[in-house]
Amino acid sequence: MVDVTDRADDGEEREQLVESLEDELSGVYGQITDLAFEVDGYLADYRYDEVKQAIESLSGLIAGGEVDDLSKLASLCADAADAVRASAEIPPAVGVEIPRLTPDDLPAIPKPAEDDYDEFIDLLRDRESRCADHIRKLFGSVEQLWDEAGEAARSGQVKRAEDAVRQLRQVPAELDSAYSLWERCLVDLYNEDPGRLGSMGEMVSGFESWLVGRQHSE
Repeated sequence: MVDVTDRADDGEEREQLVESLEDELSGVYGQITDLAFEVDGYLADYRYDEVKQAIESLSGLIAGGEVDDLSKLASLCADAADAVRASAEIPPAVGVEIPRLTPDDLPAIPKPAEDDYDEFIDLLRDRESRCADHIRKLFGSVEQLWDEAGEAARSGQVKRAEDAVRQLRQVPAELDSAYSLWERCLVDLYNEDPGRLGSMGEMVSGFESWLVGRQHSE
């Protein structure tokens, strides 16, 4: 994390600090986009361990000091000219909403019947798919929020940048809930028919070992 003071009096020093912060924040954005790309494939292949690791990595980036640097960059860029402009204009609001998903948002699981078992399996797959898409959307929202916070910071829009930062800090809790819900739906699908897990079929034995360990830990 870049160490900066609340005020940089020297213009050249200020420019160097701004450039250093921008480089560091750009690097973090690159890590976020990489994780979003990777988790998409992990979810498609039901690679639960890798999905969890990607979520932990993303949450770690959000919890890191670089998020504070977004606010510091905004303060540095809010020079006298920006302050005059900000007093005359209302900064645009943050345009990204954090997606939410709860168990009540998913279709209920009916008792399976022999004559409509395929429909029952399709419903389980639909529940899993909705949870997976929710995780993807959360990763996408972090990309958008980081980009918006950076844009606001570079424009010296302190309030807008801080609003985006506040929203970013809410995402890890939602990611944890999203993973738990996806994991539960994945277990439901596995218990009924492991073969329906597509490319996960080759990893059924490993998945079963994980499931047994999970049940013993509860």
